[in-house]
Amino acid sequence: MSTSRSLLPEGYAAFRPDLGVEVRRRRRDDFGKQQALADEIGISRESLSRIECGRAWPLPDTLDALMRVLGMDWPDVASVGEAERASRHLFDGTWRDEQRLELCRAVRLGRKSRGLTLAAAAALAGLSTAQLSRIERGECGRSRVLDEAPEDRELPTDSRRLRLRNAFLRDLARDGRA
Repeated sequence: MSTSRSLLPEGYAAFRPDLGVEVRRRRRDDFGKQQALADEIGISRESLSRIECGRAWPLPDTLDALMRVLGMDWPDVASVGEAERASRHLFDGTWRDEQRLELCRAVRLGRKSRGLTLAAAAALAGLSTAQLSRIERGECGRSRVLDEAPEDRELPTDSRRLRLRNAFLRDLARDGRA
């Protein structure tokens, strides 16, 4: 398993190797059965089991929900330090990165609110399922999925708003923010 798919804040190098053990311990204390926690955070019991057994890392939205529901903070989840290699997937805490993550999360929420599967939404957007999955996880920092709002082109780069180029994804994001 690679942690490069996860969005970690600056100062954290990787998920703690015992993350699943800690999630299991807290889940047992606060929720009892896996199904109760899985229902609370909106994932399948099987996905939670894979996280607890260390066979999978949580996706960003799942991680956010786990941290919120189980009262976890970054030191409970990730190891302090610098990643050995820079990754375009790591969260760097800048305003532009916040915008990117917000847009990508809104796409996922919009897709789910319309009841679309990942494959169906990808087909409607003219993308591969894998590409849409990466977008929803916020892993589109260096792709051509995003561009800058045309009216902001005169502003300094760090002040320019980002937008989704794909009209269908923009509609999904709009639905996800509503």
